[in-house]
Amino acid sequence: MQMRAAQYCTAIPWAVAGLALTMPTLSMAQRPIAFTHVNVIDGAASKPRVDQTVVIRGTRITAVGPSRSTAAPAGARVVDARGMFLLPGLWDMHVHTSIIGGRALLALYVANGVTGVRDMAGDWDTLTKWRREIAANQLVGPRLIASGPYLEGGDVPIPHILTRTPEEGIAGVDSLVKLGVDFIKVHGQLTRPTYFAIARRAREKGIPFAGHVSQAVGSADASDSGHIGAMPAAEVATLSRYLRTHDHGARYEFASATAVKSAALIAHDGRPVLMLDALARQPILPSARLRRLPR
Repeated sequence: MQMRAAQYCTAIPWAVAGLALTMPTLSMAQRPIAFTHVNVIDGAASKPRVDQTVVIRGTRITAVGPSRSTAAPAGARVVDARGMFLLPGLWDMHVHTSIIGGRALLALYVANGVTGVRDMAGDWDTLTKWRREIAANQLVGPRLIASGPYLEGGDVPIPHILTRTPEEGIAGVDSLVKLGVDFIKVHGQLTRPTYFAIARRAREKGIPFAGHVSQAVGSADASDSGHIGAMPAAEVATLSRYLRTHDHGARYEFASATAVKSAALIAHDGRPVLMLDALARQPILPSARLRRLPR
């Protein structure tokens, strides 16, 4: 069994993960590491796998098994992780890292178990410089997936590429592909023709696109066009407003069912308790059936 070491990190304490998975030199990175007697949460089972040993060689996890039968390799650095948990590295899917002081903050992601981030608009030269430094072990930070400048249909006080027409949208995609971005980010003022021209060009170029959904487009059409995580800001606001009004700030999560044309929104606290129709923006479940679940 092999998987990338950066996919796993300790939860308690997080600092163990940052120490083990961001070695400052190549020679240290090549020394095997063994976490022993740790509780593994692998995302595949409903319960932790208790008293496990996890062995890392270089950037790969080479063994996971019960500590009683999984030996640490000769010369390995052994970390006694009794009472701790090991889980897949977390991803923050919407960050803006190229800010004042942003470079110094990168290590905090790793220290808190976030081994990957999706940067949703920033200075491309800065982001790629940091990415090279992280890859070369010159800087502690997460894996960076980045969009660079985003495509917008109107003036905003943030660096962007102005795309008011389908032709400008196509040119914007082409320029970002040439720049080498990982995905295209779109924003909320795009017209329907421009948005669909961008979506079509992104599919032709084989590059993902994500970001804000224009009110002129809507979740269902955006989802059908391949937009990753399509959720218009108005729907997020509707959901937040409903929860604030009816549950006084109860802690819920929400997600958009992008594979479903109705694009219903779900809020849950342990299990689904609220669904909003994306078009009517009204609760599907009667208010009487909505209740705050025990934590």
